[in-house]
Amino acid sequence: MLPAFLCAAMLILTAPAVAAEKEKTPFLQVDALLTLLDIPHKKNRASMIQATQVWRRKQGVERWEVPASRLEPAKRQAVMALLHDLGMVGQRLPQQKEYDHVLVLGGTVPAMERRFQNAVMLSKQGIHFKKIYFLTGQRPLVSEIDRVDSFVRHVIGSDNPAARPATESEAARMIWFSTPLPSAPAAFVDSARKWQNKQWVRPCTQDTVEDWLATSPATGSVLVISDQPHIKYQAAVVKRALPSGFSVDASAPAANPQININTYLDALALWLANDDQALLPASVKEG
Repeated sequence: MLPAFLCAAMLILTAPAVAAEKEKTPFLQVDALLTLLDIPHKKNRASMIQATQVWRRKQGVERWEVPASRLEPAKRQAVMALLHDLGMVGQRLPQQKEYDHVLVLGGTVPAMERRFQNAVMLSKQGIHFKKIYFLTGQRPLVSEIDRVDSFVRHVIGSDNPAARPATESEAARMIWFSTPLPSAPAAFVDSARKWQNKQWVRPCTQDTVEDWLATSPATGSVLVISDQPHIKYQAAVVKRALPSGFSVDASAPAANPQININTYLDALALWLANDDQALLPASVKEG
């Protein structure tokens, strides 16, 4: 007999195609995931969204500081299958051939390099960007996490201390200087840190989007470029922040197989908290 958690996962994975076509919603996958991980909830949107918030990182904890998951291999495989069905694992491609604004979201230096390389790849595949924006902030770099030494050697070919970036924003500029997109100009949003609870706090996605809007960009099509599994949450934040007249699409390379399960769950909780239409059937969603 199969363990209960595998039965819960298989129920959604083996559902008839007609049922999936009828739903066109993550509702079933999120319900199955909560059941699989023994999170109490009711089968309604409000309860399920609230239940997922137990997976959120504590305030002040960065993604690289999230404790590793202790799930047994079989349960981990079942969780990953559901996350894949939720669109949080595989590559996400843009739906248009041209965008007015491309937003490369900030992050660790390796993450920003991956994101920008995704933009370069899309450009080579014929997708046209009118302007590219790096939405970054004044987060001080962490040598080990941001791999500053290897980054500097890659960009300038030496270990010159004077070339070391101090912040995420400086690193973003170096990424652009080392591999510019010939078909599009670039601009940089450098969001300030905030003083909260007697400490400096780095800007979040919402802060950088608001600072970009303060530059008065013309209304038009927006492509958000980030990573899996964060792209759904971050695209939702961008969409919610933008006034009418903007359309939002998103792109991300496939997730690194080594990503912590708890990082996925944090991203899922953030997505559902920021997208009030995420669990609605497609037929009743706005826009």
